[in-house]
Amino acid sequence: MSMGNIESYYQLVPETVLKKVVGAKLLLKYKQALTTLLKTKDVSDAAVNDANDGDFWGLDDELPAWVDYAAVRDELTNEFHRQTNMSICPLYTEGDGDCYDDLDSNQWVWMLDEEAVWVRKLTPEAEAFCKKYGTKKTSAIDFDQRFSRYG
Repeated sequence: MSMGNIESYYQLVPETVLKKVVGAKLLLKYKQALTTLLKTKDVSDAAVNDANDGDFWGLDDELPAWVDYAAVRDELTNEFHRQTNMSICPLYTEGDGDCYDDLDSNQWVWMLDEEAVWVRKLTPEAEAFCKKYGTKKTSAIDFDQRFSRYG
């Protein structure tokens, strides 16, 4: 089996911007649900990340803490979509990464669907999002943040 780096590029929304979009109360509710889920025996960040993508190999989809978390996650992502007309999801980066990566390993970030951001240029929704939630010094989206996995 061949081995090598697999680079991925992500269009990220900083948590400070996410808070402006969905509100501090909903973001805190999400963080509390995630913390509760991660305190459950045998539940890891990586398993939650996989389950967010529909892969329940390492997590019971009937686990009460998962059901609660998924409901709050959906509430947050639906509110973000309602406000911006773009889809967002939580992403956990794991592994050793690469010294040239923009993202650190073992952290949660918020990722936009790439198609919602770029189609040779910013989509109208992404442009409006940047204009509304960005500042003169920083964009509302951290474009093309790189993270590598070896394997």
